[in-house]
Amino acid sequence: MKNLAFLLLLSAALFAGCRWADAPKNGGGEKTPASAGPFNADYQPGIKAARLNVSGSACVFKLAGASDKLFHAELSDSSRHFSVSQTTEDSVQVIGFTMKKEEESQKHIDSLGVTLALNPNPVWDITLNTAASSSDFDLSALKTRSLEVKCAVGVFKAKLQPVMPDTYLDITSNVASVEISIPNGAACEVVTDSSFGGTDLDGFDKKDDSHYQTPGFATAKNKIHVKAKVSLGSFGIKRF
Repeated sequence: MKNLAFLLLLSAALFAGCRWADAPKNGGGEKTPASAGPFNADYQPGIKAARLNVSGSACVFKLAGASDKLFHAELSDSSRHFSVSQTTEDSVQVIGFTMKKEEESQKHIDSLGVTLALNPNPVWDITLNTAASSSDFDLSALKTRSLEVKCAVGVFKAKLQPVMPDTYLDITSNVASVEISIPNGAACEVVTDSSFGGTDLDGFDKKDDSHYQTPGFATAKNKIHVKAKVSLGSFGIKRF
């Protein structure tokens, strides 16, 4: 299974390029400097809940750290174009950060670095839809209520703390490597649907062929609930 994960990581890196630029850069051809960002959505103290929808292909997404903005993003260069939107739905701030459709349909030799930061005060629902991309989301400083991931050909990693009574993860991956990191002692249950894929769960008791729980899950104050549908890939949960 380790060999499978390694091959997936390697294939994703080759497919997407997966070269991270340490700082935004411009040059080569005609580009619009503003397309590299920064992209922002303003935060107001009254905002209690927010939803983030992110989509893109051939990218290296990194979410880490906090922002005094509600949402902040920067691109490693201006070779591709994203747009940001901010709306309100039933008192929830909804942020859309999306690569233009024509950009997603094109084949890119190099991956685009995308850094994201979120305000730690609201409760967050996050949706990520990627193809041929590598994503690393450190959510440990955020109040994450739900995380939905659709990942085709790539790598997805997430780190989170169970600070909410219930945190829900819904992961669908195809030819991808998915790794979730949770604290030692965190209460977590996993329901898997794996087709030609591997599952590696650290410290879980097997309830049946597709259902796993950590010891003491039923009586825990804060719980993480994971649904993982894996096709031709690997899925694992690690401890920190």
